[in-house]
Parts: sequence; C-alpha cells; structure tokens
Amino acid sequence: MNSPALLTKLPPFTLLDEPDLSFSPVDATQVDIHPLRGLANFGPYSKGSFGGYTSRIRIATVGPGSAFKRRGELMLSLRSAHRPSDQPHLSGPL
Repeated sequence: MNSPALLTKLPPFTLLDEPDLSFSPVDATQVDIHPLRGLANFGPYSKGSFGGYTSRIRIATVGPGSAFKRRGELMLSLRSAHRPSDQPHLSGPL
C-alpha cells in the first residue's frame, strides 16, 4: 500500500517551455525566444529609455603610440555592420 508521503512526492523534474524574452516595455509583440535574434529584430529592451539623449556615441581610446594603427582599425571595424558567424541560423537579414 502507498504511504501518504509517497503520494505527495513531487516528480524529480519538470520540463518547461523556454520563455519568450521581451524586447519592449510597451509593445507586447516584440518578443523572441532567442536573445540575439530578438536584439537584431527589435533592439534592446531599454532603447525607448534614451529618447532624450543623442543617438551618436563618442569613443576615445588610450594606449601606447605603437598601437595607434590597431586602435584605428578597431574604430573602423566598429563603424561597420557585422553578421554573426557562430550562429548560422541568425546570419539572415538584420
């Protein structure tokens, strides 16, 4: 006969669906299960919070003169569009 303790024992695990991630505090349709795809499609959750700020970003670097060319190459690469290379299913249009 089953004891009351065995009847109330929870299963050792439960499979849950992956939750949707929200990318907008005001638009409930801006959700995706994949964080990188969601960022590519909708932008960050906080993008509406910075409407009063400039859309331009200024970047400064500090380092030895011998690395000046490498820093310039880094700055040029930051101005370019990039596609993910480690997630082939995300390499479609951004």
